[in-house]
Amino acid sequence: MSRVLIISNDVIDLKMAGCGLRPYEIARFLSRFHDVTLSVPNRPKINDGNFRLVISNQNTFKKIIKEIDVIITQGTILSTFPFIKESLTPIAVEIYTPFVLEGLEVSLSKETRIYRYNRALKIIIEQILSGDYFICANERQRDFILGMLCILSRLNPINYEEDKTFRRLIDIIPFGIPSDEPKHTKNVLKGVYKNIKNNDKVILWLGGIWDWLDPITLIKAMEMISKKRQDVKLIFLGIKHPAHPITTMCLKAVELSKKLCLYDGCIFFEEWIPYDERSNYLTEADIGIITHPNHIETRFSHRTRIADYIWANLPIIITQGGTLSDLVDKDKLGITVTYNNTESLTYAILKLLEDKQFYNQCKENIKRISWQFRWDRVLEPLNEFCRNPRLAPDKPYLEKWRFRIKRNGSKQGRFKYYSEKIKDIYEKEGLVYTTKYCLRKVHEYGCKTIFF
Repeated sequence: MSRVLIISNDVIDLKMAGCGLRPYEIARFLSRFHDVTLSVPNRPKINDGNFRLVISNQNTFKKIIKEIDVIITQGTILSTFPFIKESLTPIAVEIYTPFVLEGLEVSLSKETRIYRYNRALKIIIEQILSGDYFICANERQRDFILGMLCILSRLNPINYEEDKTFRRLIDIIPFGIPSDEPKHTKNVLKGVYKNIKNNDKVILWLGGIWDWLDPITLIKAMEMISKKRQDVKLIFLGIKHPAHPITTMCLKAVELSKKLCLYDGCIFFEEWIPYDERSNYLTEADIGIITHPNHIETRFSHRTRIADYIWANLPIIITQGGTLSDLVDKDKLGITVTYNNTESLTYAILKLLEDKQFYNQCKENIKRISWQFRWDRVLEPLNEFCRNPRLAPDKPYLEKWRFRIKRNGSKQGRFKYYSEKIKDIYEKEGLVYTTKYCLRKVHEYGCKTIFF
């Protein structure tokens, strides 16, 4: 048994997004075998696992690290708390979200986007130079990160001598699903939610409407469907992250649905729901959907909400291009559609709703492959690392090869980045939310990283 510290970069609570629920599920699984502490940036009201919860801050980390055998971390943590990477404790780094590519789609001015990109790149470089073991979500991501590891001298003769496949350095842990089937405990959509009737067909968009996704084509497809059928309803479930302001893409989606007179008629936007209640929504839905544009983020993405669709045995519609799109297409779990193609998406929705034999076959196919995604299966490589934690053998030599990290950018770029972010949050959420957001970030990370 090892003493494991898991540090979440995102909020963990009754309501949480993928970057929060992943370390939460990792903590729940590893606590069956190890002494686990989960560190979070908020004061959570949730804990149904056999692990301790602590609040992330400098004093907490400096005290705990002395008593820990393994650290599992993600995101900005190593950049915000640099003393962690200087400890002699083995560090497993989660790099399953290509945030450096996601940021390319965020609506900001050119200079601000460059500053944001430089900052994200610096964070990834620090992760790669500090980690002893890396985790990603699929083979395509692994190839992407292997390229970074090579440039930063981590694919070196010393690590190669230990393992010529480099699996001991970087391995794959996809987003998982619970071992138990989802349970329906109460009606939440059909017959009880706004204009959704008992016999309606419900299309579920589970999770955030991020700037790198494409709800616009889906809304246009719903306009075409609404002219043919009145019983097809679409609900976006999770329009606003539990700890971050609403996205520009979400505002565009709401605006378009209102312009087309579909808002609260056949298209609905709902707040983020508690994690433990998602099974009620999934079991009442008929189709799980996610659409995205044709850009570089798609290629290296791992759409986490697909795991929940698989868990609920829900036929899937997804835009082509990503690893999970390939899975849906290869194993016939639903239908993949072409980019920005309203007609293709309309056909896919009607095909699943009207061809019962095809629909039922998709459900059978999902049931057949779902065991592969169970948390207790996919997390075994990480569990093995925690059983036998070790520093990467090339660590003593890294100083000679160390990649020199440039500064994030000019002071002018930094000022514009922060001022634009404050303005954007203020315009979307108002003064009260903006003030609370800034104060929360000061409490979590200190004044230098308030607005990341």
